[in-house]
Amino acid sequence: MCLLFHSSFADWLTDVKHATPKYHCQPLVGHGCLAMYYSYRAARLGAGELVNFAYHLSRLASSGLSFEQLALWMLQCGAKVDRLVLASPISDSQTERLLEQAGATLTIAGQGEATDSPMFLAAKYGRTRVCEALLDAGAAVDQPNRDGWTPLRVAALGGHVNTVSLLLRRGAVVDARPADGRTALRAAAWAGHEQCCRLLLKAGADPNLADSDGRTPLITAAYNGHFKAVEALASAGADLNHTDRDGRNALSVLMINAQFSAPHLAVVQLLLSLGSEVDSQDRRGRGALHYAAREGLLQAADLLLDHGADTDREDDNGLTPLMLAASFGRRDLLRRLIDAGAALDSIDSTGKTALSLAAA
Repeated sequence: MCLLFHSSFADWLTDVKHATPKYHCQPLVGHGCLAMYYSYRAARLGAGELVNFAYHLSRLASSGLSFEQLALWMLQCGAKVDRLVLASPISDSQTERLLEQAGATLTIAGQGEATDSPMFLAAKYGRTRVCEALLDAGAAVDQPNRDGWTPLRVAALGGHVNTVSLLLRRGAVVDARPADGRTALRAAAWAGHEQCCRLLLKAGADPNLADSDGRTPLITAAYNGHFKAVEALASAGADLNHTDRDGRNALSVLMINAQFSAPHLAVVQLLLSLGSEVDSQDRRGRGALHYAAREGLLQAADLLLDHGADTDREDDNGLTPLMLAASFGRRDLLRRLIDAGAALDSIDSTGKTALSLAAA
């Protein structure tokens, strides 16, 4: 018979301050009793029960038993741990250690991720030891999931440095590219994992490989305001002025992020100090200053102007940064651009001036 209790009841039973001697319980004794319970049923235990068995056994290490002895305990009882398929990664390190000591091959079949391989899921959750065991058992290091993601790419996205390092040592293709053209380096850059970026770059990752949208790892790192990742990529030779499918360089892409904040401003300053082209125009004829004016990014506009941005450059519709600031009601930008000498009488392709756009 199995009874379920609230966790507070367990606390009461094990807390000597509140429980009387009659009811006071020792956790070690409880783990021992449950270990014996599982021992009698060891040969018939499912994966989840085997993990529970290992969990309770591992707690007996504090009584003086070694993990080797505890592993022998499991095996002598007939526990079948050689091919253990789990619903999720083991979060308890002692339990994992004991199962590995017993020779378990830990495989994860994720809930809702049935099509992903055990290798992919282990990499996704940063379970380095599980990855190593799977690779030793013959798992393919570059087996992609149905979306084309490799274990290396998903580990890089999660910032799992040790897992990325292992996969690279075991021969993972560093620049594997599915249909979307997104590499492991691009994933690490997108999430801002500087250490993973440096590991991948050291392993030969190309910092200038663009995805299907024409965006390089540096552009994606800049877009999300990841200063350290941008710094790492730039120092590895990333092209600061590469343009995406829309013709925008990293500086312009930065300006269109709706979540623009202090980290993005720091990246603007970094890119400008490294020599990013301040007046690079996209396919609409717009540069970074156009977008800073449109979005009302006063501090970013200050930096651009300090680095010589052209206040009167027109886009394909004849719109200058001043006219965009007027059209979107960006008063602070209007004052700053006027102070910088922006022309007040420019006319766009429809015959409108900054004044008429502001009044519209």
